[in-house]
Amino acid sequence: MAADFNAGRTWTLFQSNGVDVKLNLTQNGDGLLFGSATSSAGPVGTLDNGAAVTGEDIFFVITWSDGKRGRYQGRRGADHKLSGDTFNVFNPGDHSTWATQETFD
Repeated sequence: MAADFNAGRTWTLFQSNGVDVKLNLTQNGDGLLFGSATSSAGPVGTLDNGAAVTGEDIFFVITWSDGKRGRYQGRRGADHKLSGDTFNVFNPGDHSTWATQETFD
């Protein structure tokens, strides 16, 4: 399924645990995402292979400089904002929801 929106730019997701993640992404014609991330908690990270926008859905894993790996999944809503949930791959109980203030077309 093709990507219904472009996430290839710099944007921020706001997590329910109070941590903000600034993403700097590019998106190719197949919807695959590439890029880096900076956390307001301090670590920096890179997107693992397999990150993508598929239809209205977005999925990516960030490997952080502090050794954690965050799995993010979400969806574009009717308001064109993204929201979803995330968890630490190594500790799935470390979970929060996230949302953007930016819209995606």
